[in-house]
Amino acid sequence: EMTAKSEAMRTEAKSSINQKKEELRREFNENMQARIVKFEKSERQAAENQVKENDEQNKAVMDNLNKVYENNVENWINTLFEKSIE
Repeated sequence: EMTAKSEAMRTEAKSSINQKKEELRREFNENMQARIVKFEKSERQAAENQVKENDEQNKAVMDNLNKVYENNVENWINTLFEKSIE
């Protein structure tokens, strides 16, 4: 009878351990999924901020190029014309 009781306790302990292991695995997976979602959100926001910053820098460069063009276009045309008739 002791052996049967011991075997039953052993089987119950194994079952309990397996259940606990599965519960811990499930909790771990849920926590990791939540962390992944949070990480994706923060990375997406960082990427959007970088794109916005790049767009602003590109606009500033383009505005500067347009000003240089506007200030020098006539001079450039005259220089090219003079070089072409020499």
